[in-house]
Amino acid sequence: MEYEMIHYDFEPTYIDPIISSYSVQDKVSNYVDNEIERFVQLETDLMNLDFLDEEAILGVDETVQDTTLMAAAAAGEEILHDEEIEKEGLEGYNLTDLLLKGAEAIEAENWILASSVVTKLNNLLSDQENGENPIGRLALYFTEGLIYKSLDFPELLEDAFGGKSNYNAFSAFQMLQELSPYVKFAHFTANQAILEATRGHKEVHVIDFDIMEGIQWPSLMVDLVATEGASLRITAIVTDQRNLGNIQQTRMRLQDFANSINLPFNFDHIFMTKDTDFEGVEVGNTVIANCMLHQLHMPHRDSSLVKTFLKGIRKLVS
Repeated sequence: MEYEMIHYDFEPTYIDPIISSYSVQDKVSNYVDNEIERFVQLETDLMNLDFLDEEAILGVDETVQDTTLMAAAAAGEEILHDEEIEKEGLEGYNLTDLLLKGAEAIEAENWILASSVVTKLNNLLSDQENGENPIGRLALYFTEGLIYKSLDFPELLEDAFGGKSNYNAFSAFQMLQELSPYVKFAHFTANQAILEATRGHKEVHVIDFDIMEGIQWPSLMVDLVATEGASLRITAIVTDQRNLGNIQQTRMRLQDFANSINLPFNFDHIFMTKDTDFEGVEVGNTVIANCMLHQLHMPHRDSSLVKTFLKGIRKLVS
């Protein structure tokens, strides 16, 4: 199978000056050459709901881990002390050491130590100096993802992450976009499919299973505004009321962007617990179901939600 090389203009505004010597463009270029076929295959496999197992999800997480560890090593964090981890409450370990310790603890099924490592990471990254480092936040979320995937009791980590997760998740996801072509490639491919499917239609309605921060949609908006009279409507699926605040922030960001390019735009949301929840959705002439399975979030979500979404969409358009 042949693939056309796609060039992306990277403007890594989120990257801390401490890793300025780390060439993101060079790494991403090499990464595309070596890994794009595997990512495409993974995206295909993810469409099979039975494929949503530990090995499939951790396949991407391992890629993020490799990138994180290289960047963290380049940052050259200062080691605090040199005492042993068990005796000094995790003192004496820098960010990279803690990541490795966390992975080793999970492999050994030492959940108490794993939870302690995450707590230490949270403390290390939440201070004023390290809290603004996107690489650090990405490292924290990688560790969180590993532990949540490995534990049956994620509430054990509830105190470790506190209430900052929404803001940090947004920044971490932006950082992942810069370091890996996977997210941009998936968004680019999906948006191209939407443009082709809606060619000749001016009113485009997207029902988004996992809108997250809405990073996918500005590029589609730019393409749509080139069509005279085009408009975009997005209906975001909400499966947890605790995420409603994030959805509202996403709505405001997308609305501001649409206003800046003079694109008629409407945003709403529905709570989904069963497929019949779609009955109140007004689909219009053109409706697109967008079901992007984000690797940062899927370990926290029940795969049955995907089945419910697809079943509801089928009823909606039948």
